[in-house]
Amino acid sequence: PNLEVKQIETYFPENEYGESEFSEIIECSLTKDILFQNAKKWAVSTFYDYKEVLQFEEPELGRLIVKGIFKPKTLENVIDKESEEFRFTITFDFKDNKYRYRINGFESHVKAVENYTIVDKIITPKQRVEYILQVIGENNPTSNAKANTQIEFYNMEYDFVVKLIEKMKREILAI
Repeated sequence: PNLEVKQIETYFPENEYGESEFSEIIECSLTKDILFQNAKKWAVSTFYDYKEVLQFEEPELGRLIVKGIFKPKTLENVIDKESEEFRFTITFDFKDNKYRYRINGFESHVKAVENYTIVDKIITPKQRVEYILQVIGENNPTSNAKANTQIEFYNMEYDFVVKLIEKMKREILAI
């Protein structure tokens, strides 16, 4: 029986350098200081350990850089088991009446058990897609199971970022 290969639902957008990045400029009627404080509050409530995730904070410049972490559930397929820590960087630039966010530097820190061996590796969304296409090309149930695990992680991480952005935009503009 041939195992049906899942679909990648939506691909990570890319910036002009071909790197995975979500970016947007938001116009509003709030001051730079309020936007900055709201973003800080959002980061604390989202990532809990603010000191660990805060990379750079410069209120006068209106710049805040946060290191985000997401731990999707562990996935198992017929042959192996995999867990990940998905990391990324969020850069905020605030001015009166607008701000820009850029989310990039996506890395999945993977711990996998493959053929009874523990494997530690770091992969970007782009590398994951290349790997998926490679294993799908092998076209057998084992490679399709591996591809499905990778597609599931890719989709989970993409969905996480989209939901994160929705919550972030709501909370930064909250008065």
